[in-house]
Amino acid sequence: MARTGHPLRQTRHHLPGRGRAPSMLAMVTTIGRHALVTIAALTTLGDAERQLKFHTRAALTAGASPQDIVDAVIHLLAFAGNPRVFNAMLAIRQVFAERELLPLQQQ
Repeated sequence: MARTGHPLRQTRHHLPGRGRAPSMLAMVTTIGRHALVTIAALTTLGDAERQLKFHTRAALTAGASPQDIVDAVIHLLAFAGNPRVFNAMLAIRQVFAERELLPLQQQ
């Protein structure tokens, strides 16, 4: 049987949680999810504070919560290391301060 279209469209029916309550990531728009992935990549690269601020603003505008962003970056501690995560959190915190989102509310 020949497959047509994008391969991810083929597999979406097999993802866990389909038909159940949406996961945290599923509740964020596609643009928001892309921005979270970009934030993770920039955090891992390091020395990208300007780009992190831009993509943090984009993620918030697209519907990601501040807690979603913090959780995504904190998850990278074991992979990217403390200095890169700390620098990323400083840049992200500046965006949260600009938007008057501090202090973060516990969910």
